[in-house]
Amino acid sequence: MPERTSAPAAREVHEAPGTLALRARGLVRSFDGVRALDGLDLDVTAGELCVILGASGSGKTTALRLIAGFERPDEGAIELFGERVAGEGASVPPERRGVGMVFQDYALFPHLSVEDNVAYGLPRSADRAARVHEVLELTGLRGLGRRAVHELSGGEQQRTALARALAPRPRLLLLDEPFSNLDPSLRARVRGELREILRRAGTTTILVTHDQEEALSIADRVAFLWEGRVEQYGTPREIYLEPGTLRVAESIGDAMVLRLPAAGGLVRTPFGDLPAPPGARRCAVVIRPEDVLLREQGTPAEVCGHEFYGHDQMLHVRLADGAELRVRVGPGEEFAGLDRVALQLRRPPSVFAVSPTATV
Repeated sequence: MPERTSAPAAREVHEAPGTLALRARGLVRSFDGVRALDGLDLDVTAGELCVILGASGSGKTTALRLIAGFERPDEGAIELFGERVAGEGASVPPERRGVGMVFQDYALFPHLSVEDNVAYGLPRSADRAARVHEVLELTGLRGLGRRAVHELSGGEQQRTALARALAPRPRLLLLDEPFSNLDPSLRARVRGELREILRRAGTTTILVTHDQEEALSIADRVAFLWEGRVEQYGTPREIYLEPGTLRVAESIGDAMVLRLPAAGGLVRTPFGDLPAPPGARRCAVVIRPEDVLLREQGTPAEVCGHEFYGHDQMLHVRLADGAELRVRVGPGEEFAGLDRVALQLRRPPSVFAVSPTATV
């Protein structure tokens, strides 16, 4: 295990806080008549780590390639730090955008050492070696500079790719599914290391992933993509606790949805009446398992299943109207022989208007 060192004293802050690093408007990109992006808008502030989250086919990698300059938009425009780089007559090539890229497979040169990989994109100058040493320190690779790439662990290979991308001091860093090649047991630790490295470097970063836990745990802000558009953009807490649409609520985290009629501006739920969206005749009430609490008094429910995971456990319950809910509780609770419980909610659930004909 290489010796870990403290970060360099000075951070590499490239732009003043509050500067708009990326401004994308109305991006459209089609392939063989199918729209991968369909009017995407996105703003990223300098110094932020923005995560673009979406399922396969949502357009997230296409968005990254347009920002990098590897693809051109069919419609729309992209500005980087106030400079138009794509759209409306502008077409700045990738090498002139001040953008660094870490690819999904890292794209390291197997015949070069770690330090030679890092130095590859740097011009030959008197401070080249010093810069290589600096980024190896920053990424926790001190002492591994002469090692061959194939001798590195997956996490060390990822940090080598990151060091190479950071070496030229890019204004904007792009990462494409950076944890997909790592074993699940490594991902949480490596995510934390990457977040700390980027914090020290001060480099504006856009990362794309399909992994919700990944996005919520490291992002300053998350852009959730759906069918080529940003469905919601906000902090991880906003995305999870205050979903802007039913699609976001159902897609992010573990959600239970009760579809119930509304009348007189209210929707009647097993936990009491809730305000309904204006004009709604039918609503979707979204409840998270961790927001359902076991109490001595509350909504009665019948226990119909139980799963123990070690760090927590899931109780499956059925309400009087037949609706089934999941209740997430700590590992210390005992449920053997328990057949009846009372439920309360930790906080008001999210409520969305749906079509009167919508079903579960």
